[in-house]
Amino acid sequence: MNKELGSDQGLTEQKERQALENDGSKIYDRSYSLNKANENYDRERQYLYEAQEKESGAYDDFSKAARRYDKAKGLLDEYEMLQRAEPAFFNVSLAAAAAMTPAASGPTWEHVAQARSIYERCNGGEYDKLDPASISVAGVQGLMSARDSAYDKYESGKSAREGQEDKVTGARKTAEEANKALYDGLVTYRQDAENIMMENGAVLNDSKKIKNIEINSQALAVESARQKLEQYTVTSPISGYISKVDIREYDNVNTGTVALQIENTDTMTVEFTVTEKVLRNLADGQEVMIEKDDERIRGSIIEINEAPDEKTGMFKIKAGFPGNSGILSGTRVTVTLDSYRDDSGFILPNDAIYRSNGQAYVYVAENGVAVKKNVTTGMFDADRIVVSDGINEGDRVITSWSSSWRTG
Repeated sequence: MNKELGSDQGLTEQKERQALENDGSKIYDRSYSLNKANENYDRERQYLYEAQEKESGAYDDFSKAARRYDKAKGLLDEYEMLQRAEPAFFNVSLAAAAAMTPAASGPTWEHVAQARSIYERCNGGEYDKLDPASISVAGVQGLMSARDSAYDKYESGKSAREGQEDKVTGARKTAEEANKALYDGLVTYRQDAENIMMENGAVLNDSKKIKNIEINSQALAVESARQKLEQYTVTSPISGYISKVDIREYDNVNTGTVALQIENTDTMTVEFTVTEKVLRNLADGQEVMIEKDDERIRGSIIEINEAPDEKTGMFKIKAGFPGNSGILSGTRVTVTLDSYRDDSGFILPNDAIYRSNGQAYVYVAENGVAVKKNVTTGMFDADRIVVSDGINEGDRVITSWSSSWRTG
């Protein structure tokens, strides 16, 4: 026997069902808002990918320009040493110097070989090939301007990428809020539906809708778990510092993708190249000095590659030094070592040496007058030179250069 419902009870049930329909409308509206928010989030992420690519391209251009400038500056420094050593012959372009032929009245074999090495190294490297004409003060200044311009473009790209990241963060927050609003609406709908079933002892005809609520609830649970997973922390198995980052936030990556490179701080290595002549005087364990800015660190040679580079003809050397020095991986440093050693001569300033027809000579003060003496020279650097024969201990060499000096 069916029990008739009273008017008050029927009115209550009608209100409950109306509330349920309102809940359903809210779910529809919130679902629509969530879809729009997710679409906007995906669109902003796509813009971010494009901004990241532009920034990465600008950084690559800057890195290439910086390498070209650094290389040109280093080669110019080497060439200027030759110009100071033999100004009569090397105050010409690098191309002209590399084409010289040593002769009795010309530049020495060693200096010509160095000029040719500098010239050949202009074409060495995949990204920093240089026109030999750029090995000049004006050429280096032009490369410096190109480097600075490339850096400005990189900074602009970086700023655009950071602004887009803020937009992505805002879009993601909006999507998360819409997601939560939809979840709350589903919970309310389910509670109202259960109340109607409990109070009336009947099963709602709209059982399919209830089933959809179950499915949506499970989907939201999965989404919630995914968001929590994004907050997990990955711990490195070794101590050190991050020297390379291959991914950025919001990137799509595959399993096995290397995200970060962490350097062990116990030891570090530096690679540099030398000529064949220098190579003959090097040995494993030989001490080297690594310089970065105002910091000097002692290291030692740990590997000597006796096979020359096919492009440059130079030989690669590897040295090791303590990793707690504060020098970051991938940076450029200056390496100093004793490639030659001569304990038998005298060290004089370069300005004390004169040359005529390939013959080096100095002026010595004897009894109040200047006396010219031919000398044999050896090793030299930017400021000093070794004299192995022609003067004796106790001789007073005149070190102030003057074109007017004459014997007597």
